[in-house]
Amino acid sequence: MSFMQSYKRLDVLCRDMNGIGISGYIADMEQLTNGRLFVAGWEEDYRLLKHYRHIRNRIAHDVDATEDALCTAEDAAWIEEFYGHILNQTDPLAVYCKASLQQKSVRRTAESFSSGISCAPPSLPRPNCKLNANLPLIVTLLAGGAAVFILLILLFLQ
Repeated sequence: MSFMQSYKRLDVLCRDMNGIGISGYIADMEQLTNGRLFVAGWEEDYRLLKHYRHIRNRIAHDVDATEDALCTAEDAAWIEEFYGHILNQTDPLAVYCKASLQQKSVRRTAESFSSGISCAPPSLPRPNCKLNANLPLIVTLLAGGAAVFILLILLFLQ
């Protein structure tokens, strides 16, 4: 796959995640100033993403810039590999998220031991899962309906 095809494919994947694209992924990395502490290779991935975005912009906007002159097969291969890291959740942002959740869990466990209070592990948000506000009413109606059904059966059997 060519550099530009690989870049566009990665950009679409990032846009599906953050609504912006590779620039949004880079901006997210810039917001997490301590990312390099949690993720091996954070700085290198950040540097290469910025470098490849710059190359893409040059190819797209500079009259004399060509993919053949600015890119190698290794550049496209790196982008494809990074695409795979995102799919496997081994990219820098996913690894950072996992590490920070793990650190919070360890911190909460340590706090529970020091205070003598049992602390449950942090609850993670479940996507597309909303609590039905009418659930207590539904349970009550079902329970009441079952009781009425049982009474009707008992009356019928007598």
